[in-house]
Amino acid sequence: MDRTKIFIILFIFISVINVFGQIDGEINNEDSSFSTCEAHLDSLVNKKVYTISEKMPEPEGGMNKLYKQLSQKINFSRIKFERIGVELDKIFIGFVVDTDGSIIGKRIIRSIDEIDVAEQMFSVISSLTWTPGYCNKEPVPVILIIPLQICLR
Repeated sequence: MDRTKIFIILFIFISVINVFGQIDGEINNEDSSFSTCEAHLDSLVNKKVYTISEKMPEPEGGMNKLYKQLSQKINFSRIKFERIGVELDKIFIGFVVDTDGSIIGKRIIRSIDEIDVAEQMFSVISSLTWTPGYCNKEPVPVILIIPLQICLR
């Protein structure tokens, strides 16, 4: 390779390093306003809650423990499901994990009439110890939506 090609390649390489170095410095700067958190006013709890936080809330033992508890503790009558004609469906519940780890703002997003599975889900969720979500190293209230698949096949 001649010297001109080597110089051009080296110049491009140094320029790329500088560009990425500047972006990295801006993102990691603690005084920067850059954040991956998103919030909105929740009318049910009448406060700003986050839909996305840098560290999402989770129950002690992790989300796998939550789903294991849900599968073990939720009881439903197969006969009731068959009577109303449901073989496959999803139930969605939502709730806010507050800054102290408490559960507030419980809501049923989608349920099945005549079946109390959503209420049982709330009972399991409320029985667990939760760590709050964090944004900019501060605990924040975060809304979570939990799906539960019902399959009788």
